[in-house]
Amino acid sequence: HTLNYKFIFNDFAHISRHYPTVAEQHNRLNLQRLVQGKALIDYYVDSDRMHPEREGISYDYLVFNVWSLLTFWPIQEFALQSEHYVLKNRSFIEAIWNLFLPNLTEKGLAEYREIVKYVHQKPAEDASEEDE
Repeated sequence: HTLNYKFIFNDFAHISRHYPTVAEQHNRLNLQRLVQGKALIDYYVDSDRMHPEREGISYDYLVFNVWSLLTFWPIQEFALQSEHYVLKNRSFIEAIWNLFLPNLTEKGLAEYREIVKYVHQKPAEDASEEDE
């Protein structure tokens, strides 16, 4: 979805300077996303899926880093056009999981493992072809 609006991300400084109303709306939506992201993490902590914040760990930074990845991943993919760069063929979802994994409890890790199994399952028609 962000690829459809890549021009916005590529030219956002220009758009912000020339269209302050767009910049204000964008800022308001981003702040709302950060608040919603923190509320989601608070839910995960309260439901024992993530550890509570501890020394050196701030979930405000985690939310900001996730927002940054989601917002700027398409630009970074474009900027880092090298076959030798280790993240070239990786998804931003993997990058986000990488931020969350150290903070997950056993319950959270168990759910993560279930999600990964489901996501990596082959479609039914592919599985049936292998049986033949």
